[in-house]
Amino acid sequence: MALPRVTRAKLAKSFRLNANGWIVCHAEGDPYTRGFQIGHHLATEISTCVPRLAVFVKHGMKKSWRQYCREVDRLYSEKLPDEQREEIEGMAKGTASAGQSVRSLDILGANAYFDFFSYYTWLKQRQKQPSLRPPCCSAFAATGESTRTGKILIAHNTWFGYGYGSVANIILSVYPEAGYPFVMQCLPGFVHSGTDWYINSAG
Repeated sequence: MALPRVTRAKLAKSFRLNANGWIVCHAEGDPYTRGFQIGHHLATEISTCVPRLAVFVKHGMKKSWRQYCREVDRLYSEKLPDEQREEIEGMAKGTASAGQSVRSLDILGANAYFDFFSYYTWLKQRQKQPSLRPPCCSAFAATGESTRTGKILIAHNTWFGYGYGSVANIILSVYPEAGYPFVMQCLPGFVHSGTDWYINSAG
């Protein structure tokens, strides 16, 4: 089915490629337009990612996804920078243009997951209550006498639950209206990497 002219105009210069298990998505423009492009091209993946995260919220935090999103809304919405807010709103509209239905609050909830889970775990530990903390990433940095050459050595392991780790196969290429173009690995619908793999054109 042919896309409406206004949708085609918003998708100009953007694209999606599937390559060896990776999904490469390129987006350009202002925050809303970039979000729309990403939401449209990754609509199926975003609508798959949200319920997977909801499973971890249910079992790890003992909350329904709607309860969790209400708390995310209370904690994050007023503090969210305009650029990220507009991009998330654009993503929700973009998923709708591709036949999926993902609320902007669902996308915000997905983006807040790692930060919120860390906060939730800290809060439970402070209250001396048990909490389910999933395996997390590890990293180290060494320099000087600790390395053979004296140069900086950095290593990072990504430890994700398979439920959402298996969809962290997005390579997002972004040319923003302002700022440096960048590339990052991320989960679908994320406005940040989440996997900590990213680089901009300034290095």
